[in-house]
Amino acid sequence: MSTQVYLQNNTPYTFYCGTKVDPAISAGDWTVMNGQAIPAQNTFLFWTNRDVGITPDTTFTFNTPLAHKDGAGAQVVDLQLQLVGTTTWSNMAAGFKEEAGSTSSFDSPWYSDVVDGSAYSVSWPQDNGWYSLTMQFINHSSGGGDNVQYTLTYKAA
Repeated sequence: MSTQVYLQNNTPYTFYCGTKVDPAISAGDWTVMNGQAIPAQNTFLFWTNRDVGITPDTTFTFNTPLAHKDGAGAQVVDLQLQLVGTTTWSNMAAGFKEEAGSTSSFDSPWYSDVVDGSAYSVSWPQDNGWYSLTMQFINHSSGGGDNVQYTLTYKAA
């Protein structure tokens, strides 16, 4: 069973991302679109297998920092996914944290995917306006595998 992560970009900026996972897992157990441009649309970021390559009692953290090339605050936010291996599957959580260039501190806790449709949001000032980020789990199968949908918006001051 796999999980897919998406970003709906509702900003005037094109973002660039690259995802890293720690500890490393084999390339066949996840796929990432490193260096891809994310224009104002819904874009697939990466998928990961939830039961193959994820070893029991190990925590795997996927970090996807978003940056744009406009303005001084190019680094905006780091989208995060965490898988904790079990003997047959994995427990999933997701969140977000400030990036080095951000003007605010807003690291989230790890939100568990146990409630389908749960949404979590944060807003912060940057790039002469306000960003708003929402993260939502979306159940995609009766087997319990969830996808993660991030939505990023921006409003000029």
